[in-house]
Amino acid sequence: MSLRIGQKLGLVIGLLTLLPAGLATFAVWQSQLQQQETERGESVWDFALQARGL
Repeated sequence: MSLRIGQKLGLVIGLLTLLPAGLATFAVWQSQLQQQETERGESVWDFALQARGL
């Protein structure tokens, strides 16, 4: 089965559309992970400061 030029072009355009979508999804995931780590660090600092005040 040989693909026509239109089908090949559609396939290439589809792949070029999926690549940025995948990168954007990864960036959002990475950002959420960083935010969770920051929140954990802040909670540790808050706990340490409260313990110091006892």
